[in-house]
Amino acid sequence: MIKLSLLMRPIKIGANVWIGLNAVILDGVAIGDRSGIGAGSAVTKDTPPDCVAVGHPCRVIKTITHSEMPADEELDEMWADLHDFYYQQNTQLNNL
Repeated sequence: MIKLSLLMRPIKIGANVWIGLNAVILDGVAIGDRSGIGAGSAVTKDTPPDCVAVGHPCRVIKTITHSEMPADEELDEMWADLHDFYYQQNTQLNNL
């Protein structure tokens, strides 16, 4: 009998990573900080930080320079705003 826990490796997802809808990430893969994975992509190997990767299998199509990206504090603020927006929308729907 084979123990599945011995065959599966954890997935490592860095900080401020965006993963598109229906993306598949194989076990043992690491996605670098501040990266984006395109919708429907199949991530079969590690992706570096600060990149955009898409495809089946996933390939890096763009490296993002630090001048192109917002600061971590700005990203945290955007996530908080998005969370507040969805919370308000759900509250309004529940009150109908």
